[in-house]
Amino acid sequence: MSLDFDALFEGVSGGMTKEEAAYALLKIAMVIDGETDAREVAQLSAILKRSKTLLGAKDGAEQVIRKVDERLASASTPEALHAAAKDACASLKHEGEEISKSVFTQALDIMLADTSVHPNEKVLIQLLSEHLAIPDDFVRMAVMVITSKNKY
Repeated sequence: MSLDFDALFEGVSGGMTKEEAAYALLKIAMVIDGETDAREVAQLSAILKRSKTLLGAKDGAEQVIRKVDERLASASTPEALHAAAKDACASLKHEGEEISKSVFTQALDIMLADTSVHPNEKVLIQLLSEHLAIPDDFVRMAVMVITSKNKY
């Protein structure tokens, strides 16, 4: 008889609030390629200004941003950023499918804002889709729509 670890830890999060997890994934999406592209910065800024999740943070969006930025400051390698992303996914996944899809799409929009896909971004897209349990057909549709949107 084997132990069902998924059932054992059901409901256990990755240690972040949903607001922290959402912002962490968006920030990681912006920095994972090792460059700070102005289009990615602008896209993150636009998302933050309209994010119902962050705007509804109990302590305010600024506190969430400061806390996550401090946490991510020591994540200087793609591997460290991937580990932080997995932690954020674990926290966010338990909030439900819709918020997971929303944050996935927002992160994808940031990564594709510069109209190129760095190998680290490909790995992050796969990591997010797997750890947030995003269906493959949704991933394909989101990539097609955002790529098309960014052409012109």
